[in-house]
Amino acid sequence: MSELLPLWQLLAPQNVRIPRWPEPESECLKKIISAREYEDPERWNRFLWHTAHIRELDLDLTSDSEEHREAQLLLIQDILKHNGGKSFLPALCRIEWLGRSPADACVFTPLFTSTLRIATFRFDEMDDPDPVIVTLLRRLCESSPFLADITIDVGYTPEAESSLVQELAAFDHLRGVTVNHLTQLSVFRDLITKSNVASVDVAEIEDPWLALSPPFAVHNLCELSLGGQSGPLISLFQSVRFQALTHAKLSLFFSPEIHLTVGDVISLLASFCTAVSLSSLQNLELSIDGFLPRDDPSMDEFALGDVVAPILPLRNMSCFRFSTSETIYWSADDADIRMLAQAWSKLEELILACATLPPRPTPSSALHHLCHYCPNLQEVVLPCIRCPVVGVDSIPAPAPDRAPHGLSYLYVHGCVSAHGADLLDAEAEGLARYILELFSDLDIEGYRFALDECERARASYVDGAFDTAAGALEPGWQKVMQYMCSIDVGEGLGLSQMQLSISFAGYRKTRALRGGLGVPGLP
Repeated sequence: MSELLPLWQLLAPQNVRIPRWPEPESECLKKIISAREYEDPERWNRFLWHTAHIRELDLDLTSDSEEHREAQLLLIQDILKHNGGKSFLPALCRIEWLGRSPADACVFTPLFTSTLRIATFRFDEMDDPDPVIVTLLRRLCESSPFLADITIDVGYTPEAESSLVQELAAFDHLRGVTVNHLTQLSVFRDLITKSNVASVDVAEIEDPWLALSPPFAVHNLCELSLGGQSGPLISLFQSVRFQALTHAKLSLFFSPEIHLTVGDVISLLASFCTAVSLSSLQNLELSIDGFLPRDDPSMDEFALGDVVAPILPLRNMSCFRFSTSETIYWSADDADIRMLAQAWSKLEELILACATLPPRPTPSSALHHLCHYCPNLQEVVLPCIRCPVVGVDSIPAPAPDRAPHGLSYLYVHGCVSAHGADLLDAEAEGLARYILELFSDLDIEGYRFALDECERARASYVDGAFDTAAGALEPGWQKVMQYMCSIDVGEGLGLSQMQLSISFAGYRKTRALRGGLGVPGLP
């Protein structure tokens, strides 16, 4: 349930009109408060019948007027008082409160029940957060001892960190913790070493941290998400040994004031690899976000292989996601993809996303490496594919005796011609046929839907209002998708002679494949 107004409507007098968004609600709430319809047993019982079925509650008071916020809080207090101080949401499992201060949240602590499993608190105003946060969390712990997941955002408040983590440690069944800032390694250690906590998310690690010697071990943490500058993150990984970590998300921040080099990224991943179990980690997401002037030399173009080399020993990787903001330039060539695919043969998901198309596109032969070395792949996103030149580039074919590959989703940020011009129809058709030859189980209906969405978005373009990913397909990849949807997968693909019809740059030839097509030297 996204708001309480539908509930208050059950207690509204008949002559009160319920406002529609974006009409103000404060006058309506005042009339409901003064009417006291909850004193009518029939209306009260109907109200309780409905509230007994509510499992989720989202309440956002950050954008409301002061008048509306006070009316909302007053009505909650009146209903709680009429109910003898007990919650009128007895089956509540998830609550999200976005308010101006923890003092507001303390008003509705009677809503906390033993059924509550997930709680989120975000506050705008934090003059002196320590006492009210402690009060809020203690009441939550008393009323909801089986809480499993909590997110708490109290802004940048280093003075409250120790108390916050100390109170969270009192929840014996807490499995997941999300906080926005941590500045002290000792506080972080207290949080991640709690035996029942399996997942920790810290939006930003602040200030330089000195590595602890010897490193301390973390035995039970399975999922970790961290954001910050490279220095504090490197110090952290030099101080910890995660023995059971399976999923990790690292978000690197930079700006003209926060220096970041490719060497910093490589050092971070090297320290991360020493901090985790090589056989346990299965899922890694790395994002590099920020802004640099285009003439800033600190982040020169780099090769994907150089960055991921330190983490290739993570042999059980099933998911790898890598993304960068628009002022970061990197490329993935044939050797990079082959090295990655050979090292991570258990990959099921590979996401290589960039906000800016790379200066050097990835050769289409990289698709064959993924097909050959990663049989379990289900989803692949690549930055940019370059169409091959028949007679010049190697175009390896799938092995004749292999089972159909199970890849269901392939997305490419861009497809370009080998000659630098716009992608020709013949090139697009040839690449589409090659993709379908490698990955015959692709979800063609999904591509058709995406193309339809793209056309609908473009058709609705009015006065520069067109701003949707559905309509932002790169023209080259869109053309390849169109050919993939039009080709009959059962015709000309997967033949016993392993024939493949290729059309690239006006060149069209059908040849029996004996391990390659268009390889220089073949007759």
